[in-house]
Amino acid sequence: MVKRQGFTLIELMVVLVIIGGITALAVPNLMTLQASWERRLAVEDTLNQISRLGAWTRSHHQVVTINANTIEPNAALELPEGLRVTADEPITWLDNGICLGGEVVLHHEETTRRFELEPPFCQPSAL
Repeated sequence: MVKRQGFTLIELMVVLVIIGGITALAVPNLMTLQASWERRLAVEDTLNQISRLGAWTRSHHQVVTINANTIEPNAALELPEGLRVTADEPITWLDNGICLGGEVVLHHEETTRRFELEPPFCQPSAL
């Protein structure tokens, strides 16, 4: 009896088909996961910037206001691409670093998230 070494072509083809099927199922999920992480990092970065606005106003001796359409001055926040920050009622940080509180809304693509800013330091907390 002759000892068989290696794999047959059929066995190799079956393995390649199985690997291809697994890849076809996994790649779309990985793309969705990456987009989800990018969105999450953008929101976290923006919330960190908002929590540091008191220090920014003290160091720049400027009042910062977030309105329904604008952030005044624009230099106060460096927003990631595709993200907008609004407030139904204006939120103001005085030039001494004190925040008067309110509710901030983060818009990123189809997602909208609301955060409460409690005076005097306005650390964002999810609603």
